[in-house]
Amino acid sequence: MKATVKGTNASTKTNVNMNGTVNTSASANAEQNNAGTDVQTLVKKEVINKIMLTGNTGGVPEMIEMTSGMQKAKFRVATNRYFKNKEGEWQSETTWHNVVAWGRLAIIAQKNLDKGTPVNIEGKINYRMYVDKDGVSRFYTEVVANQLVALPKKEKEAVSQKLAA
Repeated sequence: MKATVKGTNASTKTNVNMNGTVNTSASANAEQNNAGTDVQTLVKKEVINKIMLTGNTGGVPEMIEMTSGMQKAKFRVATNRYFKNKEGEWQSETTWHNVVAWGRLAIIAQKNLDKGTPVNIEGKINYRMYVDKDGVSRFYTEVVANQLVALPKKEKEAVSQKLAA
């Protein structure tokens, strides 16, 4: 299978084959000369571990001070997925994510996040394995936050808070 991407110049095109071969040419003759060019020679190969979550916090972050003096905040974020079931009715599915923030970001999280705070988190996924007290191997998945933005609450909630004040 081959995908063709045409640039702004009608005579320039890039072909990417399923095996990763990339051909860039200014003409049909040049395309034949570039046959077999490897993607790795054209594009810097990077491995990316990045996650973006938008959801609501499950509680106040738990603050932990490490022996090094570094601050760590642990909290959970719920994300929702909406879909129609076989009968055509809307359903929702909630997924809980374990999040950890370090240093200054941990302090910011602790000061600004409460239960139910809408939040946008960007970070990476971290997998850990440990052995519990019974000798059973346990696996733990967490999001290590490197960016955190507390979002405004829904307008309906904000209006009811103003009326109560």
